[in-house]
Amino acid sequence: MENVLNGGRGAAVDATGSEFRLDPATGRWALIAEGRGSRPTNLEPSGDKVANATVDGPDSFCPFCPGSESMTPRVCLIGARLTTGKTLFREAESDAEVDGLRWNVRVFENKYPMFRPADVVGSAADEQPSAAFEDDGAAALEAGALFQTATGLGKHEVIVDCDRHARGWSDFSDAEIESAFLAFRWRLRALRDSGKYAYSFIFKNVGSDAGASQGHSHCQLTATNFLPPDVRVEVERLIRYERGRKARGDELGFWDALLNAELADGSRIVAETERFVALCPFASRFPMEVAIWQKFDGFFEDAADAAVSELARLSRDLVAALERARRRFDADATSELAHNVVFRNAPSRLDGSLAEGAGLFRPRWLILPSLAKKAGYEQGSGVDVNPISPETAAERLRAVWNDPEI
Repeated sequence: MENVLNGGRGAAVDATGSEFRLDPATGRWALIAEGRGSRPTNLEPSGDKVANATVDGPDSFCPFCPGSESMTPRVCLIGARLTTGKTLFREAESDAEVDGLRWNVRVFENKYPMFRPADVVGSAADEQPSAAFEDDGAAALEAGALFQTATGLGKHEVIVDCDRHARGWSDFSDAEIESAFLAFRWRLRALRDSGKYAYSFIFKNVGSDAGASQGHSHCQLTATNFLPPDVRVEVERLIRYERGRKARGDELGFWDALLNAELADGSRIVAETERFVALCPFASRFPMEVAIWQKFDGFFEDAADAAVSELARLSRDLVAALERARRRFDADATSELAHNVVFRNAPSRLDGSLAEGAGLFRPRWLILPSLAKKAGYEQGSGVDVNPISPETAAERLRAVWNDPEI
């Protein structure tokens, strides 16, 4: 960690790089990444309609449509559709390997990354952020360091999850959504197995109100060699629960106990499949927030094809249900549903005091509609205000779950 002591100030961040900065009073981190402000957009802010219409041919302005491959950085993974309907994934070492190949999923480096590449394992720069996040800078602050920074190192990729110019998952066919989730598993597994990163996850922005800059459906993947502070806190709490569970002699671990309690209550459950449960979390931070919990331990990266397929279809159907619920229960809705999807992935590596938490974390997917903006209370207190209770949200979603005509 770099420290600037006694009232000094940090230098401006290079537009091609990024820097984590610690608030000395609250211990919260911010990522300064000026290069992100240069991202182009083809969305109109009102209604999220794609400007200038031609989107599906080689003359399209859309950088994610077939025929526009030269507008994006080199592909590192491509999913090619076979005549059987299956998708064959292959990692690419050069553009020549994928030029002209008919694809339905493409993964490439983000042209406007949040992180500088960190590909050298064990280098001083590669280790720096991990040490910086170890204790939220408390030890350095005690020594008098007021301005603490850590270089933003990692990986930031774009996953174009469909070759059609679809807006989001609710428009995907079974084959399309399954191919997308198989690509997620493939790429996350490769990053985990590289040994370079402690944490990687996928997120999706749909609509300008949710932070999207492109109308063509896509996801993003980031990987860093440190745990995000929020994930670190969760691991610490899981460790505390596990210690208490053993002391009490309870048979069930945290996730099984919590899932059984939710299923027994039932008021927040939206849908259940063989391996997964969709529910509105007890302490939902956002209106109509939905989570998908798995019923089994283990990494998403190691999930069998059948489990990935089941998860993919459930995720798509939940987005579609949220859109139907908005049309039915929100008379003022005038635009498409903007939303984020966030994959709360299990850490790839837990070091030091967190090593005790290995195997305690279960991955889950969160679908977060952009139905409310943070106002003064939220900004000032750090506590989110949710105007729709999770019980009401679940009731509304159950009401439209099996009614595709709404």
